[in-house]
Amino acid sequence: MFRIWRRLAITIAVALAVNSSNAQSTLGTITGLITDASGAVVQGATVVARNTATGVRAETVSSITGNYVIPSLQVGPYEITVSVPGFKQFTRSNINLSSNDNLRVDVALQVGQTSEQVIV
Repeated sequence: MFRIWRRLAITIAVALAVNSSNAQSTLGTITGLITDASGAVVQGATVVARNTATGVRAETVSSITGNYVIPSLQVGPYEITVSVPGFKQFTRSNINLSSNDNLRVDVALQVGQTSEQVIV
């Protein structure tokens, strides 16, 4: 009788381990800090993450501390665009987000017209 319970317990443990390894997330996060050329934080900057494969966009605004977080993004290639009045628009391409990634993309904005762009 003990052997049957032991085998049952081992079988359940193996089944749970196999099942949990199949439950991988297909989401990731992009986060970062927005500053100006002198290193001062920039609050209220609009940050857009665009999946360049699907065109899906996610948008947020930098906090009072200059930080931003864009969670729950599908894996794939992304482009980050940061814009705020009084600064040149910043764009960074070729950001590859993988499963469970928490990528950090810090941005130092340059003073200028909003019609000007800095592309990295």
